[in-house]
Amino acid sequence: MDDLFQQFSTALMTIAPEYSNDILVGIRQLKVASKRLAYEVLDALSQGVNFSEAVVREMEYPLMYRMHVGVTDLLQKSLPEEMEPLMHRFQETPQIPVFEKLRENLAQVASFPQLYAEEDCALARFLLFQGIRLNLVAATWIESSPGKFGPFDRFGGSIKDLDRIAEEELVICIAMAEENLPDGKTLSFNFVVAGALQKLHQFKEVLCQQFSVLQEMIRDRIELRAFLETHLREMDLKDALLVRNYVRRHHPEILGEQHVSFEILQIRHPLAFGKSTQKAMRKASSRLKKRTSIPTRKQPALFDFIRESVNGEEA
Repeated sequence: MDDLFQQFSTALMTIAPEYSNDILVGIRQLKVASKRLAYEVLDALSQGVNFSEAVVREMEYPLMYRMHVGVTDLLQKSLPEEMEPLMHRFQETPQIPVFEKLRENLAQVASFPQLYAEEDCALARFLLFQGIRLNLVAATWIESSPGKFGPFDRFGGSIKDLDRIAEEELVICIAMAEENLPDGKTLSFNFVVAGALQKLHQFKEVLCQQFSVLQEMIRDRIELRAFLETHLREMDLKDALLVRNYVRRHHPEILGEQHVSFEILQIRHPLAFGKSTQKAMRKASSRLKKRTSIPTRKQPALFDFIRESVNGEEA
């Protein structure tokens, strides 16, 4: 995996050479953290626990859980103003070969356990799972907006469905790689993502069929959830998490999720709350309850740049 980390740092420094020192420090920290994560992933696999199951078992697999939550949080976290020029530069940069090589090398480590250390193979597979899932999350978010729901939201799809689809496609593609690819050939990350997106399309058709026979009360609840989810995605991450937790407590039937304390919310979402005190979180929650309009992000998030790029390509 050391080669992959080197490729990752090279890719980042290609886009942001002025942040080279920060990138190198971050990569060193990431390497240390990844070793702990790798052994946790390996333990889950040895116990026969699927990724989509392990990532919701917070007490048993805390590192997998935190990464899983953090990847989604990263999409919605408002970026500092000084990061905007960097993100625009990234959008305008043509395809960078080193990024492609990084993805394909990650797929190779995941596909050939006989060639790599078992913990490296396990970690590579988990990272691929997260990469596939991230593409699915972005795809479903992009097709919806407040007041204009895409089929996934409109017909009752959930984030857990995306976890399942991502893992199913990963398992199928790895099996294909192990059985059918000749020596020297590797699994393509883009191929796996394309397969997962196709499965997502098929799943949305199934949702549509199921939705048509649901009772009106259940359909109304699904529509209310879609309304809430699409608005939450346009908020700053911190506000969205506080509002979601409020809804969990006072309207549990909408999301079907369990309300948690501010302390647990902070532990689960360090990217949003960092070193915030519970008193500050409580004040922010109270402020949101008094608002007469739905808040939106003041600064763009990573998802906004992804949506802008996709919409620009389709225009």
